[in-house]
Amino acid sequence: APAHAIWISSIRVLTSAMRNSSKIREWKVVFIDMALELLQLYRASLVSSLNACAYRLTRRGLDESSVILEMTAELCKRDIRDRCQRANRDVLGELISCAKLVVAALSKFLGASGTARELFLYSEKLSSETENLGLADRPRPLLWHPLLEDGMQGAKHEAVKFSHYASRCYQRVSAKDFKSCSSFSRRFSSLSGATNAETDLERASRISVTNDYAVDMEKMASRCVGQAISVIWRMHPTSYSFHTISKVERERMDLMSLVQKDAIIGFLPFESKDLIEIQDETQQGFESLCFGR
Repeated sequence: APAHAIWISSIRVLTSAMRNSSKIREWKVVFIDMALELLQLYRASLVSSLNACAYRLTRRGLDESSVILEMTAELCKRDIRDRCQRANRDVLGELISCAKLVVAALSKFLGASGTARELFLYSEKLSSETENLGLADRPRPLLWHPLLEDGMQGAKHEAVKFSHYASRCYQRVSAKDFKSCSSFSRRFSSLSGATNAETDLERASRISVTNDYAVDMEKMASRCVGQAISVIWRMHPTSYSFHTISKVERERMDLMSLVQKDAIIGFLPFESKDLIEIQDETQQGFESLCFGR
């Protein structure tokens, strides 16, 4: 619907404005206040959209939840989260609780869908490539899968169970949704094909986790989980304990005065001044951090 598209675009624009105005404090404060006002005015609608991820998934619902969590994650950044908590502690706390619910619900959906597809893939490989091989000659990765321990019939039963759970999590609404349910990408075209040895139930279950609609829903759910995890991590107590020393602070202070007995510090191995400056600018220095006591 056009109204919903405008609503989603408005939240995206506001989030992008907060992110890209970080160097101009006056503008950033204005956009933060606008975001906080939006959270306050539409609190019930935002919370309802996030809670919907726990029982029924739709394209629009996941898209909306993703942009809501993206905006919340922006408000939870280190430099502005204290201001946001003082202004709207209750609203922000409720959205953080919703983020935890989103991670739990969508992780179950993604786990069930991925496991079902993996089991169907393994069953196809075992039936086509190792049909005439003995147990000792079969590829070891196929034997190591824990759900194959009870045999192929048990694995197929588990695949049907997981695919049934995954298909019950989402709801097709538009004509586009129903059309994409009957189309398959090249990546899963062979996996979606029917085999002579499987039942109608197994064939329907296989199609339900390999069609384009199911794959699109997984991609959208994955993005939503990523935004929810950002919210949780940025508000987790451990994130308050980690302080990054900027280039300006490093030039003004005696760093060795911070080193105390039994303290754990993170430091960059000195390779060159230029490299350290680049890492500070791009925020990629964390990958090169070393830790010591």
